[in-house]
Amino acid sequence: MKRMMILLLAGASVAGCATNDLGDVVDNRTVRDAATGAAAGAAIGAVIPGVSVAEGAAAGAAVGAVAGAVNRNRDDGRTSSGYRGSGWAEIDGSVRNDMAIQDRVMSRYDTNRDNELDRSEGQLAARDLRRLMDNNNDGNISREEYDRNRDYALRNL
Repeated sequence: MKRMMILLLAGASVAGCATNDLGDVVDNRTVRDAATGAAAGAAIGAVIPGVSVAEGAAAGAAVGAVAGAVNRNRDDGRTSSGYRGSGWAEIDGSVRNDMAIQDRVMSRYDTNRDNELDRSEGQLAARDLRRLMDNNNDGNISREEYDRNRDYALRNL
C-alpha cells in the first residue's frame, strides 16, 4: 500500500507540474526535468536496498519536475525591476540591466499596458536606445558608450 501511494503521489506531482496557471501544457523543460529526475531516481533505486527501480524513477521524476517548476517560477525571465516579456531579449544587455532605463522603457514602449514588453515593443525600444547611445554605429552599445550616454538616454527616452 505504501508503494502504491508513493507512485500515485509521484504521478500527481508530475501532472501538476506539467501544467501552468491556464491549464495548458508547458514547454518541454518540465518534461526534461522530470526525465532527468527519473533517471537519477532509477539509479538510486538500483543501489539502495528496499527501493525498487520503478519507485526510485517515479519519485525522481516527481522531484525533478517540482524542482524545475519551482526554479522557473522563481526566475521566469523577469528583469531586475520585475518586468518580463520577450521584448527584453531585443535590448542590449548592458542597458537591459539598468533599473532606471527599464522603468523608462516600460513607461514609453509598453503600449498595451500589460506590464510585459512584447517582442515588437522591445524592438522599438532597442532601436531608439541604439540611436541615443551607439555613437560608433556598430549596432551594439559598448560599456563606454553606455556610461557616457546613460543620463542623456534617460532624459530623451
